[in-house]
Amino acid sequence: MQDLPITAYANDPIYNMKAVTQRTGIPAATLRAWERRYNALAPQRSDGNYRLYSERDVAILRWLQAQLDAGLSISRAVALLERIRVREFEQVDANPAATDRVGGGQGEIGSDARLDIKPASVAASWNQLTTALYDALIGMDEQRVTVILAEAFALYSVEDVCTRLIGPALVTIGEEWYNQHITVVQERYASTYLMGRLLGLFSSLELSKGPLVMVGSAPTDHHAIGALMLALLLRRTGHNVRYLGPNIPLADLVKTIKETRPQVVALSAVMSYAIGPLIELPRRLRDVGVTTHLVYGGRAFANEEVRSANLEVDYIGTDLATGVQVIHQLLTLQPAVIA
Repeated sequence: MQDLPITAYANDPIYNMKAVTQRTGIPAATLRAWERRYNALAPQRSDGNYRLYSERDVAILRWLQAQLDAGLSISRAVALLERIRVREFEQVDANPAATDRVGGGQGEIGSDARLDIKPASVAASWNQLTTALYDALIGMDEQRVTVILAEAFALYSVEDVCTRLIGPALVTIGEEWYNQHITVVQERYASTYLMGRLLGLFSSLELSKGPLVMVGSAPTDHHAIGALMLALLLRRTGHNVRYLGPNIPLADLVKTIKETRPQVVALSAVMSYAIGPLIELPRRLRDVGVTTHLVYGGRAFANEEVRSANLEVDYIGTDLATGVQVIHQLLTLQPAVIA
């Protein structure tokens, strides 16, 4: 990922339209429509009057496509882009050194390049943004929820939105439900809406090859979003991930692991009563002659006494970033011996 301002990309016109469609995956007809209807780009012209695009144009197009994938309309994405441009070039005027190019102007740009300027409409802090999302979810104001998440995904990485916005909002919702400050209906609405958005992101990512990773919730545990966010972040880093969902029956889980031979199985438990089946799982796998890496996480493992049990598994707590790192290391440094 490139966290660079648009002014850091070279503006020399070097790519024809065919090259741009190959680099961005955006059809030529769409490029022309975005130029004509929304003034998203203003490519220069060759002597033969053909469009010529720069590295900056390619970065902008990839950014726009990422915003569409996150749920924005093209008109709203272009409006955000224009506000970002205004702010960046105001900064350039104040600091001419900001126009220095990075990488010589013709290097490959990451496919999810983003523009690292935050419009004033976005809340000044993650706490404020979390509060806004919580209020919109509890108020069942779907239009407002959609706007908040679309802008968050447009301006921040998926990793940040999951760990610094959706995760904290869900914790607050769970606590407020437990203390009977909100109803079951409000809690279910919020969870269902967020699950839908996250599943959409997960299923839109290209499937990777390589060692298989399975992610889901423990038997008897119906909490699904934490495991889904872990699966999403793992697939974004290029791992071959299958998301299994909540409340996976132990016998079916053992059977599936035996048949598919995943290198890593990551399971989440939020409620303490879900720990029992997870304690049983390593023994059940040994009984059927299967060896794999087991990774456990979730609030149920916050208790040090639980984690100290010698279960021959890796614990990742509730930190999604740590979970991704641990699983990546298991896959690359400690490949399981599949029996």
